Amino acid sequence: MGRLLGSVVCCCVLLACSKPEAVEHYRTRGQVTGVSGEGDDARAEIHHERIEAFKDRDGKPSPMDSMEMNFAFAKGLSPKLRQGDKLGFEFDVLWSSGSPLVITKLEPLPPDTLLKLE
Repeated sequence: MGRLLGSVVCCCVLLACSKPEAVEHYRTRGQVTGVSGEGDDARAEIHHERIEAFKDRDGKPSPMDSMEMNFAFAKGLSPKLRQGDKLGFEFDVLWSSGSPLVITKLEPLPPDTLLKLE
């Protein structure tokens, strides 16, 4: 019984001490260039504006130029996007995930919104 309790305590200590993955959160604007999948498998290709505050996998500043990227959607977020839609959105970066770019919030922008897409 003592060994079992010691093992449980040791596991709990290791779990408590393990460092959770850092999640970076960003806000930008962009234009939808493609949509695929449905439900939890929904994805959107978005050409986004430059993200000056972006950090690389090591947490170092690494400004990201305007480019097209593939985004997944957070659970419970199932927008009806179409190619050409303009939007403002927030996303998280989870480097260890199979879908590291996850949109957590979005808002449609008027079609005549000028975006800085290079």
